[in-house]
Amino acid sequence: MTAVVDLVFDARSAVARRHSGWERYSRSLRRALHDQFRVADYIGPRWRGEVVLPAVNVVQPSMLLRGHAGTPVHYPTFPPPPAVSRALGRRLVYTLHDLTWWRYPETASRLGRAVYRGWAETAVRRATILTVSQAVAREVQSCFDVPADRLFVASLASDLPICEPGRRPGRDRPYLLSVAAIEPRKNIDRLLEAFGMSGLAASHDLVLVGRRAWGQMPAGISLLSDVDDDMLAGLYAGASATALVSLYEGFGLPILESLAQGTPVVCSDLEVFREVSHEAGIYVDPLDPESIAQGLRTAAAGGSPPTSAVMAARTRTWADTARQAGAAYAGARDEG
Repeated sequence: MTAVVDLVFDARSAVARRHSGWERYSRSLRRALHDQFRVADYIGPRWRGEVVLPAVNVVQPSMLLRGHAGTPVHYPTFPPPPAVSRALGRRLVYTLHDLTWWRYPETASRLGRAVYRGWAETAVRRATILTVSQAVAREVQSCFDVPADRLFVASLASDLPICEPGRRPGRDRPYLLSVAAIEPRKNIDRLLEAFGMSGLAASHDLVLVGRRAWGQMPAGISLLSDVDDDMLAGLYAGASATALVSLYEGFGLPILESLAQGTPVVCSDLEVFREVSHEAGIYVDPLDPESIAQGLRTAAAGGSPPTSAVMAARTRTWADTARQAGAAYAGARDEG
């Protein structure tokens, strides 16, 4: 007999080996959900020990719902195939992290433009939509006219340990930190150009943490990948500042993670970054390398973010995120 559950969770991203933003979101949310709800994880098939992600696994509803009729189903990262959206309707909860596929399609992956955008559009028309910021929720309402009773917000949290000064990584020189995948929307080329213009190379290093995605890897730059939570927390804590100069984002978790360590952030002047940073960032024009360079110089000169912003970043938890997501599940259950 199948146990009664509150939620079916597509956990393929949560158990995948990759360590990019979507996987971290799925893992952290999954842990918090298991503390609050009775969750049935859908893992799916594996190939040579690795989970087959939705890119090549068009899951049919029966595979997800066997024994769980009437239960909400949450797709936290990749959009659900259209067959799932049509079968589940409102009972499907889909996290739409941002509108990159519509607003900045030239920065998206080929698969995102050719496949995921269409899948997501089908979900937006039928499913319960969960977003990660108020800024994205407003965009979704404006772009798709999603009714308010199908649209929910569950903003993110930092679950990195707070790094004490004695545990910070030893480096020969001060450094500025960037935590981002190498893909066009992250604007790494302009960040590197701005760092060169800033004159800071004489006194500071620029440390890049992330993974190679579908962007061009800049020549002569090393990238730290597969960094664990303790090391990442130490890198944030030891940095003079964290720079996130993306052209567009749905949230910007490195901002929250950096502030939680008490480290200033240099970030694009985007509505969502002002929301996430509680107006505590050093804001720059992401299209203007000189503006970014000035922001880096300001951060390198010293100073700390406001205590109120640091405490807001530290007190926000994934348990809060899970509780907010619970409102979407309740709505999906009532209307499913």
